[in-house]
Parts: sequence; C-alpha cells; structure tokens
Amino acid sequence: MIDTKNSFLRVACLLLVLSFLSFGGISYALELPDKLKIISLLKQKKYVELESLLEKYQKTYEKDYQNEFNLELAYWSFYTSDPSLESYLKEWIKQYPNSYSARLARGVYYTKMGWVKRGKKFIGKTPPEQIYKMEKAFSEAKTDLEAALKINPGAIVSYFYLIDIEKALGDKESNKLLLNRALKTNPYSFSARRIYIQSLVPKWGGSFEEMQGFVNETDNYVSKNPKLRILRGYIEATNADIANRNNDRAGAIEYYTKAISFGDYYYFFRERGEIYAEMGQSEKAMSDLNKALDLHPQNADTLRSRGRLFQKLGKLDLALSDLNLTIQLDPLDPHNLSARAHLYKKLKRYKDALEDYKDALINAPNDAKIWRDKGILLVREFKDYKNAKHDLELATILDPNDADAWYFHGFTLYHMQDNNCADSFKKYLRLSKNNSKRDEGKIAWVEKYLGCDKNPSVCK
Repeated sequence: MIDTKNSFLRVACLLLVLSFLSFGGISYALELPDKLKIISLLKQKKYVELESLLEKYQKTYEKDYQNEFNLELAYWSFYTSDPSLESYLKEWIKQYPNSYSARLARGVYYTKMGWVKRGKKFIGKTPPEQIYKMEKAFSEAKTDLEAALKINPGAIVSYFYLIDIEKALGDKESNKLLLNRALKTNPYSFSARRIYIQSLVPKWGGSFEEMQGFVNETDNYVSKNPKLRILRGYIEATNADIANRNNDRAGAIEYYTKAISFGDYYYFFRERGEIYAEMGQSEKAMSDLNKALDLHPQNADTLRSRGRLFQKLGKLDLALSDLNLTIQLDPLDPHNLSARAHLYKKLKRYKDALEDYKDALINAPNDAKIWRDKGILLVREFKDYKNAKHDLELATILDPNDADAWYFHGFTLYHMQDNNCADSFKKYLRLSKNNSKRDEGKIAWVEKYLGCDKNPSVCK
C-alpha cells in the first residue's frame, strides 16, 4: 500500500530542491559545461541530446542572468579549429533546420576559423590571402549567428560572437548597434560588455577615453550585476599589455594586480602568470595559471601556458598532459601544435615533433617561425638538407630579420656544398651584431669559415 502522505512530502521536498537549484548560483544550476563531452555528442550525431543539453543552459540563464557564463561556455565548446566539425554541424542543421542552437553552434565554429585564418599579426602585416579567408569565414559565421537570432531573439550568445567579428573587421558603428541589441535582451550582461570593451582597446582602433567612458556608463548597472566591476580591470590590463610589449615586466605585473583588484577574472590571472613565468618566478606563475583554470576550465590558451611552465620546471609528463589536452580541445591551432612540438623535441620524439609542425602549418602557412623550427629539426635530427633548405628559405622570405633562420639556411647550404652559403652567413652576422641573445659559438664558427683561406666560392 502506498503511503500517500509521505510520498507527497517527498515530492514536495524534491520540487523545493529543484527550485533552489534552478535559481541558485552557477555551480548549483547545472554542472559546468564540458567542452569535450559536448563535442563528443556532436561527433556521435546525438543531436537530440545535444539540443536538450544546450536548451537547459539557455533556460537556466533565462531564469537567472547570473548564469550567463555557463551558457557562454556551453557554446564556446564549438570554438575550435577541428576541421571535422563542419560536416557534423551541417548535418545537424539539415536535420533540424529550425534549430537556433545548431545555427549558433556553427556560427561559433566559423568565428573561430576566421580568427585562425587571420593569424596573430597586426592586420597591416597580415597577407591578403589570409585576410580573404578570414573574411569568408566571418561572413559564414555572421549568416548563422543572425539566423539563430531570427529563430530565437533571446539567443544572446550570438551577439557575443557578432561583436567579436566586428572588432576584427574594425566596424565600430556596427559593434555599438550589436551591443545595444544584446543589452535589450539582457541589460545586465557582462559577457556582451566584456567583448565590446575589447574593441575599444587602442590596438583595435579604440582609445583609453572610449574605454573609460564605456566603463562609466556601465557603473549604473553594477548594483544589479557586481561582475561588471571587472570591466574597470580591462583598462589596467590594457596598460599592462603596453608595458609588457615595452619590456617593462614589473610595470605589467603591477597593472595586472590592479586589474585583479576589480574582480577575479581568468584572463588577468593568466596574463600575469605568463609574465611571472618569463621573470622566473615559477611559484607565483603556477598559482596564477591554476587560478585562471579554476575560473575558466578547459581554456586551451591557459593550459598551453601552464604546459610551457611545467616544461621549464622539468616536469615533462605534466607538460605533455596539458599540451595533449590543448590539442584535444583545439586540434589544429598552430600555437598548441608548436608548443607540443617543442616539448616533443625535449623528449627526443622527433618524428612526433615533425608531424606537429606539419599540422601547425595547415592553418599557419605564413608563419616564419614554424617554418624555421621545422627546418632546424630537419637539419639537426634528420639530416634532411633538401627539405630543410625549402623550409628555411621560406622562413627567411617571410621574416628576413630572423638571424637563426639565416644561420641554419647557410648551414644547410654548407652541407649541400652550395656556394651561396656565404651570403646567408653574412646576413646572419649582420643581424646578430646588436642582438643581446646572440650565440657567440655560432658567430665564431661563421667568422672562421668566412675568413678561411679556402676557395670562398666553394662551401666545404
């Protein structure tokens, strides 16, 4: 016989708990999104389960805007350079043409691909073919992101990526309109404002005056969303970036510390941790990078930084674990692959390092440093001078001021008995003259070679 009284009490208690979980903080509403799990659902073609999971994050956010970061992280899962994702995303949309989640997910993916195709250099130094590929990917992303908003006007994450795209394209007017549209959806949005303030940074065509004005406007909403105070930290973080580029590391640390005083944000901790690592303050660096990962788990950039720090500390197994995870999360990101290739060389896994360099060049065909490092590996470990010559020639063309590229180019020609080696060695000496990090051993060898009494037209 069923005890209806006790059953009713149990159900009532359960409903009370569920209600609390629905309206509580981020950690209570839903588990933190797992990027690998979400991508796994996509690759297994479990579109119904994937839709259901993403919709839960959307609904939880709609009940309490403080859950915005969880919603952002859920769709950030598709922010990856994994080329295999495109076919699954297309199939998902084909099967569910009215799914805003599917459109949004593909828009996020295309946004990432746009940034990958662009590369890290300033736009003035970015080759035209990369700009073309970037614009093509961004155009596809914008189509999908706007389509998601047409299906569901409350799909606020679409605005985050639309604003990010316009930042890259330099369209300040469109960006302001997009921000206003996002804030109509949620006047207290931190993420929309965070991405927008990045477009006001001087290196993206903005100014400190614009940043300050925007922060002042936002202060009216801090009482509703205290996280908005972090935006003030972006002004300090911008100063820190400028100081660091001017080799003022102590000043950069001071600015990042001020930034953190406005609120814990993973980016501030990661950037400060990277500078501590450069300064040799490993304990402080590790503390900051761990804190950054606590605030934003599965962030490939932070994992890569921590992996490099582990490598400096000689903890190669831990370094490899972090770098393997970065590549799981973002398989064809050139920076992740180059970092692991460097570690593989330390581990004497030269074939693996070579494969990582080859993969890195898929999305970074104009990266002089990768061509150089691949060429040096071919010279040192494989004695493959023919292919090394090709790689090192490309490196010197892409970056004529790279002294090491010229040295190893000359060294390769020397071993191939090519009489042009002397020209490369002379360029190496010229570039090394005022270089504080110059290798005296290499310089002595080159000077001895160039000054020898042998026939200078033949490299023996």
